[in-house]
Amino acid sequence: MSRPLTFHVPPEARPLFLRALLAALDGPAQEGPVERPAILERMAPYLDTRPRGEVITFARDLGLIVHDQGGFALGPSAKAIERSTCPNDLVHGLQYFAWSPDQPDPKGAQWTYRTVVDLLWAEAPVSLNSQFKKRLVEDVLARAQCDFAIVPTFDAARVSVGPKSIDGVGRWLEELSPPVLREGVVRRRETCPPPLLIMALGAAARIEGISPNADFRLTAEHRALLARCCFIEPECLDRMLEWTIATQPKLLRWGSLVSTYGRQVVLARTDIGPEDVA
Repeated sequence: MSRPLTFHVPPEARPLFLRALLAALDGPAQEGPVERPAILERMAPYLDTRPRGEVITFARDLGLIVHDQGGFALGPSAKAIERSTCPNDLVHGLQYFAWSPDQPDPKGAQWTYRTVVDLLWAEAPVSLNSQFKKRLVEDVLARAQCDFAIVPTFDAARVSVGPKSIDGVGRWLEELSPPVLREGVVRRRETCPPPLLIMALGAAARIEGISPNADFRLTAEHRALLARCCFIEPECLDRMLEWTIATQPKLLRWGSLVSTYGRQVVLARTDIGPEDVA
C-alpha cells in the first residue's frame, strides 16, 4: 500500500544538520554503509544540539545519501557538495527541481519547497512574519489541492503544512550566498553562484525536451523560471548568464542571438548535477 504524501518541510533538515550528516558519513574510518542510529551518534560532535533524523530522510530523498545493505552511504552529489564553494545553493537547486509536474512519483515536501520559494519570490521584498506565514500556508494548501488532485495517495485533509514548514524553507534561504532571507525580510538577489544557474538551465532544458548541444531559446517563461529558482531580479539574469558562460565554458555557451524571440544558449549536457559544477 502506498504511503500518504508528506508535504512538511522540517526546519530540522537545515544546512547545519546536513553538514553534520555529510561529515558523519565521510570519516576516513568509515567502511561500508552506516545505520541510522550510528549516524545520529556520529553527528553529535559536529552539533551543539541533539541530532535529528529528519535530515537523513531529507538527504535520502534528494539522492545525497544512498541506502544499501541496511545502512546509508554518501552519493556522488554529496561528495561534490562538500567540495563546493556554494553548497547551500546547490542543495537549494536540488530541492527546487526535485519535484516536477511530469514526474510519476511526486515528492510532496520538495513540491512545498518549490511552491514556497515561488510565492516568496513573487512577493519580495516581504517580511516573513507570523501573519504572512499564515497567508503563505493558505496559498500552499490551495495549490496542493490543484496540483495533486489526481494523485491517488493525496488526501487534502492530511496535508501537514504549517508555519514550521515555511520556517523549513527559510532555513535554506537565509544561508544562500548571498542570502535571500536576512533579519526576517525576504529580498531578491542581484547575483547568485553560477553553478546554481547552470543547474537550473539544465533542468529547464530537460523539462522542455532540449537535446545537448542544441540551441535552447530562453523564452519569457524560461527566464521567469530561472529567476525564481536562483531568486534573482529578472533584469540581472543576462549578466548572470554572461558570468556563468565565462566560468562554465565546457558546459554552456551562447547560441544564436535572436532579439525578437529571446537569447539562445547551448548546453553540452542537460543532466547537470553538483558533481558536474562543484
